[in-house]
Amino acid sequence: MKLTYSYDSFRRPKIILGIILTTFSILTIFNNWIQSFVTIIISLFLFGITFKLEIDTQSKTYRIYRSIFGIKSGVYKELKEYSAITLLVARGKRNILSPRFISTLSFSDEEYDVYITNSSHRKKLFIQRLTSKEKANQLIELLEKELELPYEKYNPKLTQATQNRIRSRR
Repeated sequence: MKLTYSYDSFRRPKIILGIILTTFSILTIFNNWIQSFVTIIISLFLFGITFKLEIDTQSKTYRIYRSIFGIKSGVYKELKEYSAITLLVARGKRNILSPRFISTLSFSDEEYDVYITNSSHRKKLFIQRLTSKEKANQLIELLEKELELPYEKYNPKLTQATQNRIRSRR
């Protein structure tokens, strides 16, 4: 079974830029057709390129691949070095300002990042960012079942150099 997850964090800005470039090229097609043609090619490229993570659960391999109009390119790597699944919480705080730069509304949200990590939790492979904890737990259960990896609380082991830095600051 192959599990595929979107790895493209700039998908929405790429689409917006592609729409802007397409509109610009249509408006200037009679003025400068060479520039319009090049701009249309660039916008089609922006619409057609995606980045994804594919995990093959049978062979225990993964690849981060680039797909241009459905043509995939990427190298498979072994999952041997990864031994656990972890969940990290990304908390964000946003303020909406009034025209006089007075904070009128502030809100915070939490997003949940699912990773596969090695035994020291230092090396991480990002799987997916989710908006609810229930969806993150469902994904973790699926990965536990398919990859036969345990869920562990994120607890990176400190290296000797980091421990020495902490001691010297005290």
